Parts: sequence; structure tokens; C-alpha cells
Amino acid sequence: MSELLEKFSLVHGILLQNRSAIVSMVDPNLVDSKIDHCFFRTLTMGSSAPVDRYAAWSCVSATAHAGDDAVFLGEGGQIAHVRGGSLNQGSVSGPDVMPRQRGPLRALRRIGQHLFVAGMNRQVYRGTLGGGWGNMSCPAPDGVSGFEAIDGFGEDEIYCVGWDGAICWREQGVWHEVDSPTNVVLTSLCCADDGVVYAGARNGLILAGRRDDWRVLEQDPVFGDVWSIAQGPDAIYFASTRVVFRFDGSDFEPALIPATTFFQLHAEPGALLSIGAKDAAVFDGTTWQKLL
Repeated sequence: MSELLEKFSLVHGILLQNRSAIVSMVDPNLVDSKIDHCFFRTLTMGSSAPVDRYAAWSCVSATAHAGDDAVFLGEGGQIAHVRGGSLNQGSVSGPDVMPRQRGPLRALRRIGQHLFVAGMNRQVYRGTLGGGWGNMSCPAPDGVSGFEAIDGFGEDEIYCVGWDGAICWREQGVWHEVDSPTNVVLTSLCCADDGVVYAGARNGLILAGRRDDWRVLEQDPVFGDVWSIAQGPDAIYFASTRVVFRFDGSDFEPALIPATTFFQLHAEPGALLSIGAKDAAVFDGTTWQKLL
């Protein structure tokens, strides 16, 4: 293990077009002391370089921005834009943007030309790094509700999933709620190249569908809670904390990655990044290689 990973644990990672990655990290000692924080690092094969500052908040999600930079989200709407060795901080803010009143934000994704965030109380906001965030939240039922993931085929077909098995999609400005086949918390989401939306959940549950038509995909064996889904070069990939596994349209099988920890996935055309607390590895469609 590298000296970097002896001190820090990786949380989220974004793969860049040049096959380097920008990652967010935490110091386990600060986590144990309940101090919110996040460090950022640029990884290239076999080496790393620090970003010049850190954030005094915990990172909950990340997305690619323009091919050579990344954006990270805090649950209070904090934004970190990392490009090369620089970091600029901002926030999801606007006259009708209220994460501190309505509950934590949980997910960030660039869709089309905008950034989209989603969170508790079925909050959804759309904006840019320059500001101009607007409220496009989904109507929430009484009681506790929330979204854990967001993705879309384009800005006019957006999907959110979350608590109590909620699946909601938005088209032409109108939200639709699906009669979900589960009440388990849905934790991850991917609008894949095959035109299917995949959602992952606790207990290894995986759903597939689009608009109002959804089904459960059977697995044997079950690989554990699904925390991330991404479109890989050759298949759809799913990450639990125990393993990354792939779905080729008919079968599930574990991916042979030179790593022992797993959590998050991020794809660029022709490549896939796997991030675990102590591992970062890249797949080029043929071979997995460790970044560190």
C-alpha cells in the first residue's frame, strides 16, 4: 500500500479523459473525532499530487465536469471544483434552494449542460458552477422521504431513486412516481447505453427499467449492498464494499480487480475507475491496473 493510503482513506473518485483521476479522501483520525473534512488529490499511474487546499465539510458525491476537472458535493450544498492542482469552493444556492432547511443533499450528477443535485425531502436542484441554481424538486409525501441518487438520459428525462424504494422520473417538467417493486432504500443509479435505467439497493437488490416499467434482476450469488453503478466499456458494473461485479445483459459475475476495497465507480468513454478506501484501479476495457 502506498504511503498516501496508509494515512488516508479514499471516498469518491472521478476518472479524467487522460486516465488520471481526482479523488476525495478523509483522515480516519479526524473521522473518529467527528470533524467534517475532505482532502483532494490527483492520481496518475503510480503517483499522486496534492490539490492546494482542503474542504471543511464531508464529501457525499462527485461528478465529472468538463473532461479534465471534477466537482464534489457536501450534504449542506457545499461545492468543490477541482481542476489540476487548484480548488475553488462554492455552494448550491438560490432564492428557492434550501438544503439546510429541508435536509441533507445526497447526490450530484452532470446531465447535459447542467449540474443536478438531489437529497432528502426529495429535493432536486439544477445549476452551474457559476451559480443560478433553481428548484425542480419532486413532490414529497408526508413523513421522512429522500433521494439517494440521480441520473438522466438528458435534461428532459431525469431519474431519482431513494427511500422506501422510491423511483421518480421527470419529463417535460412533470414528475412521475413509479409503482416500485420494492420498499428497500435504493442507493445507486445509472442510465446506461443500452437504454435501460439500473438501480441498486441494500441487500444486493438490483432493478432495471425505464419510465413506469421496472423489474427485479435475479442474482446468484448476491454480492452485497450496491453503492455505485456505472457503464463500463464492455458491460454494466456494480460496486459493493466487498466486490465489483459486471452484468453483460444476461449474467452477473465478479470483476477481477487488483484491489481489496471497493465502494464507488466512475466511467469515462472506454474506461472505468473503481475506488475503495485503500484502492484505486482503472479498467481500459481489457485490463485492470492499480493507480496507486
